[in-house]
Amino acid sequence: MKKLTAIILLILPAFGFSQMINDSTYKATSGQVFTKGQQIKIGLGSRDDGSFKYIEHVNAKGEKVSSDFAAQPVKLWSVRKLKSKDTDVVYGFFTNNKKVYSIKLDAAVLAKELQ
Repeated sequence: MKKLTAIILLILPAFGFSQMINDSTYKATSGQVFTKGQQIKIGLGSRDDGSFKYIEHVNAKGEKVSSDFAAQPVKLWSVRKLKSKDTDVVYGFFTNNKKVYSIKLDAAVLAKELQ
């Protein structure tokens, strides 16, 4: 009985402090909620040249996303948690000009790349 109580007490905080994610909705650490199909507005790029650090072309191998995306509305077509270098990162995906882009949601909100 003591073992069961100890296990429950160890697991309970993980559920209480974990971030919400399913296939279509994510509540970021900032409190902002991202939902599949939601219209979001891109902010300003956080790199020195105005390009985006946390918005990337999918499979572009290091290609920067230019500052031309600043202040544009985009529609999220997917919200997913993926493993990135031994940590879980939540991404939002959108398309523009037939290219697919990903957004590291928590990092982009903190860097004000999303409004």
